[in-house]
Amino acid sequence: MARSLLVILFAIACLARPAFAGDVVITVGGDQAKGAAAAAPSGGKWAPTLNKGLELAAAELEGNAEAGVVVRIATGSHDGDGKGSYQLPAINNVKASLRIEGGYKEDFSRRDPFKTPTRIVTIVKRTAPLLTVHSGLGANTDKMRSLTIDGVVFDVGNSNIYDNHGSLLQKISAPYAIIDFNSVVLESLVVQNCVFANAPQGAFQTLVRPLTDAMEIRIRNSIFLNCVVPLRLDVVRAEGVVMKTNVQRISVDHCSAAVEIGHREAAKEFVITNNVFYASFGGAILCPHKQNPKLTIKDNLFAGNGFYSATTEMGAAAMLVDGGDHREAIGADKIPEVKNVQDGEGNVTITPGIPIALTELKPFDATKVKAEKSWDDEVKRLLGTNMKDGIIKVRDFAPRKEFDPANPPLPTRPTAKRYGASPELVR
Repeated sequence: MARSLLVILFAIACLARPAFAGDVVITVGGDQAKGAAAAAPSGGKWAPTLNKGLELAAAELEGNAEAGVVVRIATGSHDGDGKGSYQLPAINNVKASLRIEGGYKEDFSRRDPFKTPTRIVTIVKRTAPLLTVHSGLGANTDKMRSLTIDGVVFDVGNSNIYDNHGSLLQKISAPYAIIDFNSVVLESLVVQNCVFANAPQGAFQTLVRPLTDAMEIRIRNSIFLNCVVPLRLDVVRAEGVVMKTNVQRISVDHCSAAVEIGHREAAKEFVITNNVFYASFGGAILCPHKQNPKLTIKDNLFAGNGFYSATTEMGAAAMLVDGGDHREAIGADKIPEVKNVQDGEGNVTITPGIPIALTELKPFDATKVKAEKSWDDEVKRLLGTNMKDGIIKVRDFAPRKEFDPANPPLPTRPTAKRYGASPELVR
């Protein structure tokens, strides 16, 4: 009975949910007639492309009145309208709320971001982030009450350059993150139910400016796949001085990721829970500053992080903290002992069983390491290393990873399914 109720509730959640009272709905792509019909009751419109949809949303949010817009994007691939990227036009309204939601069926009757994905792809010579939030200067600085990006697959593999071994050539790939928040002023930023893939310069940094002391930044139920330094958690500070207004909390929960913790005064608290930290070259959680902020790091899964740099033990590079003249690797079991960690219990070290196929699986140097069947075979397969024996060279890293957006790389082992992203957590 309990399982049946869960299935019913999940089915209800997948229906196209109503906009909040007063929100204007802009539909993008898909069936034009059905999209126009879905937007009409709120006074909204259908747009053939995402750039046009964002223009319509910004126009609705102009002025000083309380306003909300939800941009609903149909399933399918969007390539930046031929330019390889998108830009959110100027919005300067502290009472405005904008939600960008992907994963709708072509007729906008249902939404399921992990089964009917909206995929933002790019072109070979990308000259900007996939999505840039406009930000002006002085009195024209862009301001909103809240911004939510929900249920979108961002994949920049097309704009990366790889060598003939399939390894990423980071220096000559497009030098941009996936999203640039561009110091926009907000009270709430939410990124949820998204996939970020193949980013050579990171997925995004939370570089925003807080509108009030109550500001929160939340990243939840998302997958960061094969992104170099995928997620930097920090806020904008002027010339190294923390602004008077401080972020209340920055949280990351139910994600597959690796994160870098920002300045200790960027937020009153950093909360990292229920995530999968798996096969990250530089370690799972990087704390580069001498003094950590207040941290909660609990109930996370760690496996194979810092695999080719610090150690061969499965959970030994859960955190990298400042050690004076070096970065010290901290095992998952030692997290409660790290300075300023308020709660570090419940973390585990088990392989998650994430199925990922590489574009080209090739052996590299097979002369220096004796093969042993162990837990790290799964990590070797993920990274593209010779499965029989061998090591991976410094230049042989981050080969492009392909996956079916309608079947995202989620934990498959029963003991690991409670960690990381899940379609059942979409809301």
